[in-house]
Amino acid sequence: MPLADAAHLVVAMMAIGMGLSGWLTDPRDHINRSLALCVVLIGMEQALEPASGSGLVFWTAVTETLESAAIIAGVEWGRRIGRSARGRRGVAAHWLFRVAQLLIIVLLGLSLGYVLIAPEQATSDASGLVKLRGLEFAIFAPVLGTAMLLAAIAIILLLTTRLDSTDALRLRMLYMATPFLIGALVVTRGLEPYFIVIGLVILSASSVRYLAILGRRGAFMGQFLSPQVAQEVRAHGLDHLLERRRTVVTVVVADLRGFSSYARLRTSEETFGLLEAFYKAVGDATRAHAGTVKDHAGDGVVIIVGAPFKVQQPARSGIELALSLQQAVCQMLSQNGHAPAVGLGIGIATGHVTVGALRGAGRLEYGAVGNPVVLASRLCGRASDGEILADARTRDEAQETSRWVAEDRDAEPLKGFPRPVPICALRLQRSSTSGETNGR
Repeated sequence: MPLADAAHLVVAMMAIGMGLSGWLTDPRDHINRSLALCVVLIGMEQALEPASGSGLVFWTAVTETLESAAIIAGVEWGRRIGRSARGRRGVAAHWLFRVAQLLIIVLLGLSLGYVLIAPEQATSDASGLVKLRGLEFAIFAPVLGTAMLLAAIAIILLLTTRLDSTDALRLRMLYMATPFLIGALVVTRGLEPYFIVIGLVILSASSVRYLAILGRRGAFMGQFLSPQVAQEVRAHGLDHLLERRRTVVTVVVADLRGFSSYARLRTSEETFGLLEAFYKAVGDATRAHAGTVKDHAGDGVVIIVGAPFKVQQPARSGIELALSLQQAVCQMLSQNGHAPAVGLGIGIATGHVTVGALRGAGRLEYGAVGNPVVLASRLCGRASDGEILADARTRDEAQETSRWVAEDRDAEPLKGFPRPVPICALRLQRSSTSGETNGR
């Protein structure tokens, strides 16, 4: 086998392997699928390159089709990355990518026509550095050059918008790899594999770095998001979870009692350690009961059950979360010598809220707006140390179990509510074996 043909086959195996491994890494990611398809098509084209170089018109037409399809897939990769961009520049980039893809389709038509009209010239192996010369260059270069120029402008526009750092990374790598991958179309067959290898190495480096960043983000967010939420992100994407919608959730608000007095008498390191232990307990309880930490506010925390990941019985899950959190925090405070100076109060409320992404000042925050958020906060403020107060809807929808009971309280006037609100106190059932109460 000639050395040039062997080089094409080696590059083909490399590209197909990279594409398939990238696809299998995250098959549900529509952005990842476009890149994987592009790389696999490049590999298939390289595998057939020796046949097209032997003067066979059919295989030449097939390789031309694969080349064009690979370019379209690569442009589609950039377009899908840019879908997260907002504003006019994002829209302009979208249409520039689309026009570039249309020009590549035109280029494919010209290429196939050239193969049929002038098969000897189309299948001949040019010498030197560049294979596009004379009439061939005059036909193809303007179309290909215009398409790549539009794609480059689109990438530049996107890079000037407020993209996520991972999206910006992938766009920069695409911008760097494109000259080599496109250059492979115009150089002779002997140089073509080397251009492709350089382009693939750049794309591979971007993919590795991208996955590393996602891994670090996942480890960080995993402290506050349940495994179910992470699974939902992988299955449907982040945009699906952050879209604005109205739904029923249970809101759990917890707050450390006596924290301000504690902080005044202790060092900043001791205070920091207490907050760290408290947040760890919150994270553990939240993950165990399919909740999502919406907000940290010093010694307080707001947890949502039922969004962004749907829970069948949010009220019951919210109560179980609160009971678990109460037990964990009380145990932590006792073991570390913080009790009785520091305690915990919890409020729970259920109802309709509007959830979704709140954008502003360059930040993205998951928010929940509605009466249940306010009510849970008010109940938390009324709860004494070791107490869990819930509204009537939470109690009714959860339905008492053998694990916990609800003690009705007189309706109380709460700030922001026109009429007194019926509430109840939740506690664990008295243990039948020890005769001791597991909750206050």
